[in-house]
Amino acid sequence: MKNSLTYAAAALIIIAGIALAVWYGANYTKPAVVPTATPIASSSPTPAGTAKTVTFACDAGKTVQATFYLDNDTRVDLKLSDGRAMSLPHAMSASGARYANADESIVFWNKGDTAFITEGDATTFANCALPGTVDRTTWKTITDTAQHTSFQYPPTIPTKYISLVDWPPKIQVTHEPFACTQAGSEIARGGKTEQKTINGTTYCLTTSSEGAAGSMYNQYAYAWYKGDTTVILTFSLRLVQCANYDQPKQQECQAERDVFTPDTVLDQIAQTVTF
Repeated sequence: MKNSLTYAAAALIIIAGIALAVWYGANYTKPAVVPTATPIASSSPTPAGTAKTVTFACDAGKTVQATFYLDNDTRVDLKLSDGRAMSLPHAMSASGARYANADESIVFWNKGDTAFITEGDATTFANCALPGTVDRTTWKTITDTAQHTSFQYPPTIPTKYISLVDWPPKIQVTHEPFACTQAGSEIARGGKTEQKTINGTTYCLTTSSEGAAGSMYNQYAYAWYKGDTTVILTFSLRLVQCANYDQPKQQECQAERDVFTPDTVLDQIAQTVTF
């Protein structure tokens, strides 16, 4: 009798446990998982090496602060000295970097250490350059609408006995392949053609000279390749005959002739060419 009661009590406990488990499973609701939030700084720093901010100094005391995204060059962020701030998408350009809004009413051009901004047909931020580089604050901008080109040039050169003649330079663009055949001499009819590398850019330079009225007139043609386009800049300089002067001017004139080359200023101009 005692064993029968023991078995009956055990059976009741087992049945009660099963019933409790069934009830708990039917009414159990799994607690919601709350994701752990990662705090975001109010001003997240740009990963090192991806952004570069520089300030260009332009004509009339204006400035352009530009932030370039080096790893993902899809836009440039600008802060202008007139208080405006804008972000311009990267646009197509045959040379240099070009950023523009949707209707291209505002275009930011950048080539090396130089830049300028056009708004419609006007250049509103002209001759912009990074401090410590080429000082283009007095440079002028010329646009050839027929060839859709634009470039900057200095109105003068820092010489006393060498002067500008055909200035500003004339520009020509062609889609013919770039080639340079070195031959001739400066006094020959076709001039002297040579290949020169200036600050990493390869130029084909043709120079010709002729004398008149106590001076030498040198004609220069610099050609170089940009993308699929050959660009040619031509100009002339007048070099007075130093023998026309008495000392010490004669010596001063000759010293200037010995060290002068138009290569540097031409290369600085070439850096600003856009089309």
